[in-house]
Amino acid sequence: MTLKELKPGMGKKLIAKEAMLGLSNGLLVGLSAGAMMFFYANIMDATAPMTLALVVTISMVGACIASGIIGVLVPLTLERFGADPVTASTIFLTTATDVLSIGLLLALATVMMA
Repeated sequence: MTLKELKPGMGKKLIAKEAMLGLSNGLLVGLSAGAMMFFYANIMDATAPMTLALVVTISMVGACIASGIIGVLVPLTLERFGADPVTASTIFLTTATDVLSIGLLLALATVMMA
């Protein structure tokens, strides 16, 4: 975007690319975090260690996918409205990914642990 290499109509392609990168990154990080949660839950004698591990894994995958998509949408939207995407993106991106990530974790835990 800064180098003006982004052509009109490339937004969908960028979103798909970032979603796939988020999926692959989320799987790697999510499986690692899920495995650690499983071991920790077993050590602490939790009632459902596998469910806790699954909640963490799915949450990490979803958070990584969402952050990739939001990371493309926010700068594109800001540029469309005439704002400088470099200086204005960080607060929107950080807030959106934080809210979505913790919301996903809590929602999954509520649904799956009930």
